[in-house]
Amino acid sequence: MHLSEHDLWTTGSNRVATMAPGPGDLFVMTTLDGKRVFVEPIDQYDRAVRIAEGFARRIVHDRPVIIRVLPMSLPEMLAHMRMPPEKLAAGLDADDGADRKLITDTCMAALRESSDQHVRAEAFALLTSMGVLGQ
Repeated sequence: MHLSEHDLWTTGSNRVATMAPGPGDLFVMTTLDGKRVFVEPIDQYDRAVRIAEGFARRIVHDRPVIIRVLPMSLPEMLAHMRMPPEKLAAGLDADDGADRKLITDTCMAALRESSDQHVRAEAFALLTSMGVLGQ
């Protein structure tokens, strides 16, 4: 598989599969051939779809490639990572700034903006277990 420098606009069989965000979704994960490529806050959903569509037009491979853009709640993301919240918090090294910042920013936004009390409770619990918020 390689990425062409040109926008090929192929009628080939590369596909982008998306699902619209639902209530409680905090993250958007992009996968390529079943492997996680990007994880971003849900407010980046439209951007994630545009990037996936751009890649689908440029990927050259001997078989069709499927790029999935999947909105996820915090429990879904943790299940996908096969990690309980307390293990995630313990496993985030302070030096692993990008992942820690993504999770912190996303959860803080959920506390401020979500009207779903379960989403706010999950975000609060994760931030507390990470030591971002006091108990």
